[in-house]
Amino acid sequence: MIRFRSLFWAALSLIPLHAMAFQIGEQPAELVIRQVSPRTVCIEIAPLDDRGQPLPMPLSSVLVAPKGTETLRVRDLADQQVQCGDLTVSITATPFTVSVRRAGGKLVQQLAITARDGSITFQTPAPVFGLGGGRQQFDRRGFYYNFANGQNLLVATHGATVPVPFLIGADGWAMFIHNPSPETDPRQAVEPWGAFDLRGEDAGAPPKLPNPRDPGYAAALKNFLTPPDPRPTIGRYVPQAASVGAAPIQIYLTAWDQPSNAMEEFVRLTGQAVMPPKWVMGYMQSHRSLGGPDEVMQVADTLRDHQLPCDALIYLGTGYTIGATGWNLGHGSLEFNPRIFDKPQAMIDRLHLLNYKVILHKNAAPFALYGASVRDAGDDPLHIANYWATHLPLMKMGVDAWWPDDGDDLPIENRLARLRLYYEGPLKDRPNERPWSLNRNGYAGAARYGAWIWSGDVIGRWETLAAHVPVGLNFSMSVSPWWGTDIGGFFPSPEYTGELYTRWFQFAAFTPSFRSHGVNWHLHTPFGWNSGGVKIEESRPLPPDSELRNAQVEPICKQYLELRYRLLPYNYTTARQACDTGVPPMRALWLVYPQDEQATKIGDEYLWGDSILVAPVVEKGATTRKVYLPPGQWYDWWTGEKSAAGWVTRTVDLATMPLYVKAGAIIPLDPVRQYTSEPVTEPTRIEIYPGADGDFTLYDDDGHTLGYRDPTDASTIWIKMHWDDAARKLTIEPDARMKAMPTAARTFDIVIKDRKDARPLRVEFKGSKIEAGL
Repeated sequence: MIRFRSLFWAALSLIPLHAMAFQIGEQPAELVIRQVSPRTVCIEIAPLDDRGQPLPMPLSSVLVAPKGTETLRVRDLADQQVQCGDLTVSITATPFTVSVRRAGGKLVQQLAITARDGSITFQTPAPVFGLGGGRQQFDRRGFYYNFANGQNLLVATHGATVPVPFLIGADGWAMFIHNPSPETDPRQAVEPWGAFDLRGEDAGAPPKLPNPRDPGYAAALKNFLTPPDPRPTIGRYVPQAASVGAAPIQIYLTAWDQPSNAMEEFVRLTGQAVMPPKWVMGYMQSHRSLGGPDEVMQVADTLRDHQLPCDALIYLGTGYTIGATGWNLGHGSLEFNPRIFDKPQAMIDRLHLLNYKVILHKNAAPFALYGASVRDAGDDPLHIANYWATHLPLMKMGVDAWWPDDGDDLPIENRLARLRLYYEGPLKDRPNERPWSLNRNGYAGAARYGAWIWSGDVIGRWETLAAHVPVGLNFSMSVSPWWGTDIGGFFPSPEYTGELYTRWFQFAAFTPSFRSHGVNWHLHTPFGWNSGGVKIEESRPLPPDSELRNAQVEPICKQYLELRYRLLPYNYTTARQACDTGVPPMRALWLVYPQDEQATKIGDEYLWGDSILVAPVVEKGATTRKVYLPPGQWYDWWTGEKSAAGWVTRTVDLATMPLYVKAGAIIPLDPVRQYTSEPVTEPTRIEIYPGADGDFTLYDDDGHTLGYRDPTDASTIWIKMHWDDAARKLTIEPDARMKAMPTAARTFDIVIKDRKDARPLRVEFKGSKIEAGL
């Protein structure tokens, strides 16, 4: 009888009784519909207090956009609808659903809101992407994603979890759920974390990760990570029970025509990415346990002597090194360790003379850092303004950037406060220099603080490398354009060899953050694999002795370093695209080819920018790589061979990671530099891949100031290029965004890629239109 009563009341909670009106949890509530943009609506569920007033939305720094224009507010459930821009929002009382449709009636998404537990059910008939960083599944359907802080599932393989409740459906919708902490004191915030259960209806209790000690662990783990077939068509957001009815929840729902629309709307809500300094587009070399001041300079000199391009050197804190061998005195310290930096000012000056940027690792920040500004603080040491003040002596010595580590357990607002600290703090002291920081975690909005995020302390295995391709793609679609990983993985394993490091290095050359870091760090340098050993053994296992005389690694790494630096004008333009549109440099094929059903299934290759397809080699001893080419014609980067769309099998040796360029592409290539600001005398080479019309707008600026924000800034260059394939003609002219013409001519050598014997055609662009026939 008791069971019957509980089932009766559970069922009754789903029925919109007029006497009870609309409820969420145990509380009466109201439903508010707002138009945010022509293609985005906000659906807010606001519990009512004892006086019948809606609880206020907690203060939060996540969103930068206003809530939008209110179009409907209801407390008594009844069938009704309202127009919001290009969308129609319909409410059905029984069962309680909110449906969003396009003009003509096509369903975008249907949400069923359960009064009892506040869960939100939605439709997933097509692949679903996003949900932040971590977990290797490209299509998120079929799995349970716990968003609780610190719930890092298989972190050694999939990377640190950076959960963000932003999803994109391949059938034309995107959804961001804003559910901030009701705690009014930001120093005491506990997030109302919940879960996304994409396992379909009646999925049952959350699955448990198999125990490595249990018999049959390998098979159980494989089953745990294998999606069901067919994929479920129903998903559900389940808020934490304690948060239901404690504060409003907002659901931002977008209808997109092209996936880039979803990226643009995400940026509208959470803020535009800031432009990185140009040096960040280069290579960064990290260190760990150091032998002393001589080794600091020896690494810097070796990179230059071997002509291995590099822009930044990163130094780990002593708390994570063997003995007192890091840059500082220990966890949380902001004082130089005299054993390593005996003359810190002179050493920083020398590194700057060698054209390196100096980046320092910093961990053990206070858990409860808070604050909306680095200027107004009072006396509280937990305020970001006061905490930033402790960094000032090092800033005055010339430290260029920071690596704030750890913080996986930080609530959202404290995460964003720390990111803001390392953006606004440097700007306070260097008001016209772009800040940059490297972070282990973040949230939606991280990109507006110049925060780049890496995948955490993963293990150096082939499985990890393979997992990181889809991990990076989903991160880029739902957190920030700026992602990377420790080249080679952080922890050693028996699988860690020169081959694995090389394959990881090739992959990282086509991710935003191009950085080597890891335990036994000498084997995380391009030149360390032919040295005969490691100078300081930080952990075992070590590779076999035969691997420590591997002469193949350095020249291959040098090849990809030089390619990264040659692609600087292409990459920097791609970075500007990310800032303006939210479309990341690292693009799932589906983002560019949404009508190609095959593209929605592929998470192990991607487009780098508009035109270059990257197919990382992630299998040990691979001699071939199967590659899917989307619609159109494609050129092999290495051989120039032309292929039609579909599957190709590319032969690979250790030096080859398959790269393809689509027909119609216009690729700018600079001469090789040793650092991104190095002057060069040879012109930029413009490579045309014929077979289709194509467009490319070259972007450039001074690389370090905030002038890029000003459309009249004389250092900001926009040069529009159009390839007319039928006429075999390239047109070069100023883009409308370039308000000031360049003071000096830009010289281009134009090459067409279907003629191996073609000589470059040299032209000078002085601000006037050029038409070059080829």
